[in-house]
Amino acid sequence: RWALSQERIDQMAAAGKVRINPRIIYVDCRGETVQGMPELLYDSEAVGNEWLDIPGYAQRHHFATENAEALLRRVIESSTRPGDWVMDFFLGSGTTVAVAHQMGRRWIGIEMGQHFWEVILPRMKRVLFGERSALARELNWRGGGVFKYQVVEQFEDTLENLDLESLEPATARSGVEHREPALEQLWEALCARRCPAPLNDPFRHHLAVYRSHAGPTMPVDWPESFAYFMGMTVQRIRFEEALGRPYLAVLGEKQGEPVAAVWRPLAGLSFARDREVILRLVREWQPRYIYANGDAAVPGFRSVEVEVYQNW
Repeated sequence: RWALSQERIDQMAAAGKVRINPRIIYVDCRGETVQGMPELLYDSEAVGNEWLDIPGYAQRHHFATENAEALLRRVIESSTRPGDWVMDFFLGSGTTVAVAHQMGRRWIGIEMGQHFWEVILPRMKRVLFGERSALARELNWRGGGVFKYQVVEQFEDTLENLDLESLEPATARSGVEHREPALEQLWEALCARRCPAPLNDPFRHHLAVYRSHAGPTMPVDWPESFAYFMGMTVQRIRFEEALGRPYLAVLGEKQGEPVAAVWRPLAGLSFARDREVILRLVREWQPRYIYANGDAAVPGFRSVEVEVYQNW
């Protein structure tokens, strides 16, 4: 059965583009075996492969799987518009985000290798300062923009910060004492770390970082971590020195409602005077809820520690 109309078949037959191929046997729609398959002949035209005219890999930054900037440019141009998000969960040498930045895209890159510090970070700094690579010249890139890099807590870091010394050694059914705590005791230690104890000074909280041994401590950015944790869209940040201590108010939205998170050291704090400072910091924003570390005598107050404990 022909897929074309009789008129179209006649046109192609007149042009010599219809033939019966005697070497092919087929069963027609009536179940009968037919010797010779009708065929339509079409003019062929070589189509250029746009992915073969550019290199797939580059060695500019001496990275084994470094993709060529021209390749990433074509991928990003064909799938996004300026202002769209580009995400690379295995950043490697950083070509994806370097090209995305120069093309006016927003981006997120994730990497856990040491080469982040040795390759990716220096490379992105050069992009910001307008390094004149071949792609930069084609795009007339002059530099600019901003990016932020963060170290995310790993599960090993969580274990590194548990107080296991205070746990009694577990005893197996045989009565043999084990050096390592049992799973139940480890879980208790994890829960103890989550208990809503007051965060007395959110600006001086440190975390031991795991580096195959007891490693250094690093400061924890509680205000920003909490904003991520709560899904806040940050609109404004206000800072003020009051009552002999720093106050940081993060103003934003959560699920379309205005909210605020206020951070300050708690030692020697007068909650009556603290209330005045907090309300002054958030007055223009008129938040429905005010999150704060420790306690606070303000309307709509919600405890940072309790929120983290209940939702972690």
